[in-house]
Amino acid sequence: MDTPPGVRVVDVGAIHDSRFDHPDGSPQQAIWMRREDGTDVFTCFAGIEDATQAWVLWDRQDNPVVADDTVSGSGLARPYLPVQMAPAYQGGWDYWPRTSSTASQELWIGRIYKQQPRLVVVIRAAMDTSGATGVVDLIVGSAVVGSFPVAFAADWFTFGPVDLTAYAHMQQVDVRVRGRRVTGTGTIRASLISAYTVQS
Repeated sequence: MDTPPGVRVVDVGAIHDSRFDHPDGSPQQAIWMRREDGTDVFTCFAGIEDATQAWVLWDRQDNPVVADDTVSGSGLARPYLPVQMAPAYQGGWDYWPRTSSTASQELWIGRIYKQQPRLVVVIRAAMDTSGATGVVDLIVGSAVVGSFPVAFAADWFTFGPVDLTAYAHMQQVDVRVRGRRVTGTGTIRASLISAYTVQS
């Protein structure tokens, strides 16, 4: 399909360019979509001297923004995604946010733009005094969406996946981890390990 001035915007079927032919010389069948100015927006074909088809979304400067991984056949090639890391416990607690209050206190806070429909938050928490207990809560917006009891031994706690479908696309959503001491003495401490959104 071409625009009235003759700019090609959609190709579906054979690519009539021998550089993209299969090794046996047959034309490659593909999908190739462009903006009306001719810049690529979506493609699904194998590149020159590449035998495996990939789907790619392109920006206006011809950079691949989102693409599947053709080598493994699983997941994304672009974009590169961050791996969140946190301080490791090595016998000391000084770098973990903490509270000794019996009233719930914020330990971690964040704000996201809602894109995907579910949220996961992973923390590691512990009481720093033997025999004491505490609680960690996850608050999304103004609602407590999950709680875990915390004891002396450091442990992992995974909140979610939490349903975000009540929020509009691109709405800002506050996310908070709160903690409090319940029994005994000492302090509850928590380290945020990772937080991410996922599909339905």
